[in-house]
Amino acid sequence: MISSPSGMVAGGSITSVKKPREAWQSQPIGQILVDSGYMSLDALDSALAKQKGTAARLGDILKTFGFVSEETLLKALTLQYGAKVVDITATPPDPALMRETSVETCLRYGFLPWRRTGNLTVYVTSDPVIFHRHIALGPRSQSRIVMALASASSITAYLTTHYSSHLSHRANTRCPAEFSCRSWARPVGLPAIAIVCLVIALIVWALPILAISTIYGWVFITLLANSGLRLSTLITQLKARY
Repeated sequence: MISSPSGMVAGGSITSVKKPREAWQSQPIGQILVDSGYMSLDALDSALAKQKGTAARLGDILKTFGFVSEETLLKALTLQYGAKVVDITATPPDPALMRETSVETCLRYGFLPWRRTGNLTVYVTSDPVIFHRHIALGPRSQSRIVMALASASSITAYLTTHYSSHLSHRANTRCPAEFSCRSWARPVGLPAIAIVCLVIALIVWALPILAISTIYGWVFITLLANSGLRLSTLITQLKARY
């Protein structure tokens, strides 16, 4: 069940506060940024021109090309969705809630289960559109869902910092062992090491001999070519006389 946020998150607890004006929630994100003074109308027109002909959303265009910062975009989203920004560093998610959702799912959809009070569960997300789409398609829950906001970078940083070992293990074992190259590495035995050392020693020993042989061979070829040239000249002179 998806419910409109009837409360905001503050200081790690759920409190009832007044919702933002409905006018904000009916406006597109670009208009909110302009009306709230975060960017100029010319900048919005430029961003819309870059978006034209692409599948990218305006928010991604604004961040990618530096029209607004991630923090500014979050402020606009709070007005558009009536949600509150959560500082994950100061108030991290409840570990018990994190165990209910896979880390891979959190990374894929950009959200974290954050707090639960009674039948009310707060999820922190950086992308309200994808979040609502995932929740709508997910299994039905008896808990009411409230959305809070955090930057994508802070969500990714939290997951990679606290679950790096898990993510590394999943990445290394994602491919079945019979199709993976991770089992190729084998300890090198003493016979193999001895053979390699012997080959290196032979190469070092043979290099001077090879170099000298090459020089003598080059000298011999040069002398032979010079003698052939002289013989050819002599034959030509003899033919001219007789």
